[in-house]
Amino acid sequence: MSFDIFIQDMGQHVSQKTWVAARDSVMRDLKVQSLGNGHNLILPGGEELEFFVSKQHAGGMAALQDLTVPVCELLFELTKRADLFLIPAVENARAVRAAGSLRPVFPDSSLKELPVEDGLELHAFLSGGFEAWSEYRSKIKTDQSVE
Repeated sequence: MSFDIFIQDMGQHVSQKTWVAARDSVMRDLKVQSLGNGHNLILPGGEELEFFVSKQHAGGMAALQDLTVPVCELLFELTKRADLFLIPAVENARAVRAAGSLRPVFPDSSLKELPVEDGLELHAFLSGGFEAWSEYRSKIKTDQSVE
């Protein structure tokens, strides 16, 4: 069970080549362990996240167990450098984009856009959804241990 965050193009404005170059430049200094169809990324401070990439489209999915500022800085840089949207799998989700991005607006009007300046601002936005997910995960673990 993970807190999932999608990094997507939504409209094919970003080529696979551009995405791969942006992704590789952000992940250059990370320790990367292969997981078959994904990667376990280990940040310099020891934080870890799983990242799954699409072979057909620009973007991927981050599967988080913890939400830290360094993880949010990484996700922000991926979003900014590739000019993609970041969409957390939470109630009342927003289509997050790097402030100042010139890409077209998010095509689905049911998701409002949220421009963020940096990883710290992204962390502040994601914290509420992550906290709700953490409480749900804890309840499930407690319920399973009672049975």
